[in-house]
Amino acid sequence: MSNKPNQNLGSEIAKKFNIPKNSYLENVQFYLSRNNFDTALLRINIREIKNELPGNNLNNENILIQVYKSKGQWIEVDLSQFSIKVEGKFAIGIEWIAHSKNGKVLSLPISVPSIGSTHFYKYASASEWKKYGQLSAAIMLTYSN
Repeated sequence: MSNKPNQNLGSEIAKKFNIPKNSYLENVQFYLSRNNFDTALLRINIREIKNELPGNNLNNENILIQVYKSKGQWIEVDLSQFSIKVEGKFAIGIEWIAHSKNGKVLSLPISVPSIGSTHFYKYASASEWKKYGQLSAAIMLTYSN
C-alpha cells in the first residue's frame, strides 16, 4: 500500500489481441482482484499497435466505467453500441482515471507465465509504454464478424 494514493492515476494496462478478419467488438471483460475505493473511474481504450506498442485510440468516444468497492470481481463492458471495427493486431487498455476519497488499493492481476501473450503498461497518461512478453492482464474479448 502506498502513502501516495494518487500516484497511479492515469496509469494504463493493456493486452494485445490479434483478430484475422474484420470484426466488431461486442464486449470486454476484465478482472479486478481488489478495489477498496468506494468508487473508481476507469476508461476502456481500444488502441492500434504501432511499432509493436499501443498507439492511437480506435474508439471515437470515451468508454467510461465506474467500479465499486469489491474483492475479486469480473467487470463486463458492452462495446457493441460503439461500432468499433478491428482487424489484425490491436490492444485493449484499462486506464485509471479517478477514485473516491476513501480507499488505497485498486488491483488488476497479471498472469505469469502466459505463453504467447503480450502485456503493456504505462505509469501515467503521458508516459511511454513498457512491453512485457509472456505476461497477461486478465482481459477477455468477445467479437463478431
